[in-house]
Amino acid sequence: MRTPGHSAGRHDGEDMDSKHSMNQKEALTAQMIGIISSRLSALQSLANDRKFGLECDLRVSSEYSSKMVPALQDPYESRVSAGNRAKTVSTTILAGNQAMMERLFGPDEKTRLRTVLKKNKAELQKNENRRNIRVNLEKQLQASVEGHITRTVESFTYGGNAADDSVSMGPVITVNPKLLLLHTFERMRVTQGKKNLKRFLLSDTSCALFEDVFWLVFCHFFQKRSDSQQHALVDTISTRYVKMLASLRGSSDYLFRIFPYAIASGVCWGLHYLFPGSRHLYTAELKGEIFLFVCQLLLGLKLCPVSIQAARRQIFPEETLDDALFKSKSLASVSAASAPTESSSSTNMPDLSPLLPRLRNCQSATSFDCGFNQKSLALSSSESHLLKQRESENSVDMILTRDLSLASSASSAMFMNSADETSARLPRTHQVRTLFNASQLSPLMKEYLGAERRNLKKPSFLLRTTPLSDCPVGGEDTYQKHYQRKSQNHAADALREQEKFLKDIQHVQHETRRELAVLNETREIVLNSGKKALQAYCTMLMSKKSHAEAEESGNSSGAPGRRDQ
Repeated sequence: MRTPGHSAGRHDGEDMDSKHSMNQKEALTAQMIGIISSRLSALQSLANDRKFGLECDLRVSSEYSSKMVPALQDPYESRVSAGNRAKTVSTTILAGNQAMMERLFGPDEKTRLRTVLKKNKAELQKNENRRNIRVNLEKQLQASVEGHITRTVESFTYGGNAADDSVSMGPVITVNPKLLLLHTFERMRVTQGKKNLKRFLLSDTSCALFEDVFWLVFCHFFQKRSDSQQHALVDTISTRYVKMLASLRGSSDYLFRIFPYAIASGVCWGLHYLFPGSRHLYTAELKGEIFLFVCQLLLGLKLCPVSIQAARRQIFPEETLDDALFKSKSLASVSAASAPTESSSSTNMPDLSPLLPRLRNCQSATSFDCGFNQKSLALSSSESHLLKQRESENSVDMILTRDLSLASSASSAMFMNSADETSARLPRTHQVRTLFNASQLSPLMKEYLGAERRNLKKPSFLLRTTPLSDCPVGGEDTYQKHYQRKSQNHAADALREQEKFLKDIQHVQHETRRELAVLNETREIVLNSGKKALQAYCTMLMSKKSHAEAEESGNSSGAPGRRDQ
């Protein structure tokens, strides 16, 4: 039996609960009203800004427009971005699981093919973009040729000093070094540091140095009686080269490994586009001489044509080089009437002594071969390629070619088909070991400082291989490969081992799948059979574990006894 007091207390509790729930509903309602009101006020302000922006669009003198009004932020975007981050984590986990499965069971053929196709597609797209850039640059260079399609190297005379009345000034030619160097950069193949190399090549100092080297090559190879112009250009080049060396901090590798070849290639293509009427002169032999001349000038070292050719193949793989032409050139460059000092030096070396007058009387053995006689100086400074062609019988067919009869009888008997078989069987010396001062200054640095034998460091002599006058390749012929015959069953054994390996992999995969299937079947049976079956299965696992531990302890305790026996 319920008393009236008990019923009154129950009614009071219900009233308190209803009041508490009403207060919560009112608080939630007020919160929702506040959120909606703030949202509506934001929308109203945004609508007003949009309206004002549209009105300003109609006014010509107004600087404000509807495009300057910020967009409405949707709260759904934040939730979507958070969900995407969660999906990214799950994708990473799946990728890790996929990699683990590939390590256990081998890579999936479809995944591997898809990855290879993606990589090939990216590589093709990269090559296509590079090709398009090169095509655009070549179009710009070709557009600059249209105004002077018949210009030749004979029709132009470079005057280095406008104040000199003895020098005839020709028409002004704009070299445009940045466009040529950019075209050279797009043809190069560099594995690393491409951005820094591009910035270094297109700098103002590099462009100015390239223009001076271009006109130096033009005067040296195509303009006769241009000693004063060459001397002035070398002075300017030495000054700018020293400033470039002083400004370098961590990119010196580009300057000594890639920069000379880039400048030489840009010079060759500059002649191709600036003097299109003489393109029949720009043969592979002339390009090799230009590369040799520019690299020897900028590096300060004597280089073999084979070294230049190898570096060109590495940096400019698309350029086709004629090996036989270079070898015949090196064979034909040995002269019977050369001086003893010239015969001891390597062939095909461009003479830089006329361009560096302060180095003419240098007698140091470790310097840049400055001891040339007056006869060699006069020959190298007076003749040019076009002058040689005027003296020849045919000025078109015999362009930049030398008669092999100029070679000495000793080198002819050594390198050509000779009737004397006994001289061909004699041992030949291809190279000698000479001392080289590794701490010496380059010729351009000495020319800039005006010192003949000034060394900033103590001499450091190293042994260096120097090719002789009768060595066309710098010792390459002395290298002999020794081939070893492999066993006849090597290929069959390799195929047998590979088949065995594939069979083992298939067997492991089959056994693993079978065990996983058995475990899944056992799990389904145990979980669907109730608690007693699960308890029995656990008891069986524990008994197996204890039995295995007992066997392991028995084996470990029985091992010393077997050793004593």
